[in-house]
Amino acid sequence: MDKEKLKAYGVDYENAVKRFAGNEALYERFLKKLTEDDHLAIGEQAMKEERYEDVLEAVHALKGVAGTLGMTELFQAASEVVASIRKNEISHLQEQMAKVHTEFEKACEAVSGTDSCAARLCAKVCAWRTLCSILFKITPGVWNLIRGAKRQNRHVLPEVSSRGWKGDKRSATHIL
Repeated sequence: MDKEKLKAYGVDYENAVKRFAGNEALYERFLKKLTEDDHLAIGEQAMKEERYEDVLEAVHALKGVAGTLGMTELFQAASEVVASIRKNEISHLQEQMAKVHTEFEKACEAVSGTDSCAARLCAKVCAWRTLCSILFKITPGVWNLIRGAKRQNRHVLPEVSSRGWKGDKRSATHIL
């Protein structure tokens, strides 16, 4: 991990390491996890849907992560959003969220080098959507296979009935 790059971004490296009992390896491990943090994506999605309580919850969590990791710029940007929502002043919220996004990107670049967190998160979302679309295409065929096997008294999956798993009150459509 490049300490100078982190300090150039504005990370209070020494004080942040103190929060991790002086264990630099542990601190750096948590720093790397920042690139996997999805609070910003959740907050931005909630913002699009005008669910300000959810925006508050997500950005407040991101603020805590930023504060713990010593990322003062990201912490300040997230603090502005949290304060605005708590005061019910949402007129400048879009600009403030854009600043949080920018600072999050800068923080990720400082942590991981040239990779951008948004690009990585987008790749994860695209992979998830692809997996879901494949599963939704396969699911009817799998269900027909299970039903056909039941008719022939063969169990492909244990304890499957037309109502779902044994003892489960939900319908099969909820399970698959």
